[in-house]
Order: sequence, then C-alpha cells, then structure tokens
Amino acid sequence: MIQDHEQFLHLKVNPGASQEDIFCTFVYAKCYRNSRRLLWDELTCISNLHAPWLVGGDFNVILHPNENQGGDMRRMGPSDDFNDMMIDTRLMDAGFEGDPYTWTNKRVWKRLDRVLYSKEWTDTYNSTRVQHLPRRLSDHHPLFITAAKTRTESPLPSESKTCG
Repeated sequence: MIQDHEQFLHLKVNPGASQEDIFCTFVYAKCYRNSRRLLWDELTCISNLHAPWLVGGDFNVILHPNENQGGDMRRMGPSDDFNDMMIDTRLMDAGFEGDPYTWTNKRVWKRLDRVLYSKEWTDTYNSTRVQHLPRRLSDHHPLFITAAKTRTESPLPSESKTCG
C-alpha cells in the first residue's frame, strides 16, 4: 500500500512471473464537488508514475450527459472538473459491457462507476475488459475487470530459404 486516502487506496502490485510492477488506485469519491476537487488534485499528483496504472471505482460524477437518465443536467461543471483531471493525468476510460448505468436510486440512473487507465497500462495489457455485473444488494453495479496481454501475430517472412 502506497497511500490510504479518505477517497482512494493507492497500491503497488507485483503481478509475478517477472512482470513489472503495476499501480492500482481504487476510488470512492465524495458526493460534493469541492471534496472531489481534492481527489482530482491528489490523482494528478500521483500520475507521474511512468508505469502501468489502473484507476477504478465510484467517482460520484458522470463524464457525459448521456450517462444520466432522469436527473438534473443543468450543471455540467462537475463533469468538466472530472474531464480536466483525466486530461491532466492522461488517463483514458476503459469503456464497459453491460448496463449503461452503474448506480440508481430508482428515480435517477447514472454511470458513476468506471475504470480508467494510463498509456503504460495499454502497453502492458493490450486487452482490458470492464463488465457491469448485475446489481444485487447495493445501489451500485459491481465492476468486473479483466486484463491480459494478447499475443500479436508476427508477420510471416516474404520469402523463405531452404538450407541444405
């Protein structure tokens, strides 16, 4: 464990099999914009890792208007803050499979939970999947993340030589 913050847990993980260390940050963002700004600042401070970095969890903010159904969309400032943090940290959204909304109070549906990763993450794991699993006891969908390095086929030589 590198940092235990009130809005995230930042870990250094060694996946074994002589792979390089990776960093994972698990987020549980505050509900209020000013508190989340502190989180964005902290994530920006630790973003100079130059190593594979995965950041995921409940960010308590949407990124785009289409990630909200049934709620008030007059204020997009919190989304702008979130987007600015992603630009500053050079983190990319991993996308998802499944239900487009990860949280509901049965009147409003939002995608508050997501996974972000660094360019170095994609260099190490060129296949990352995020699935929104069915919601059971919580008002949030759990996220199931799989990451792998898939083999790329090397091109065949244009001519072959026979030795003999």
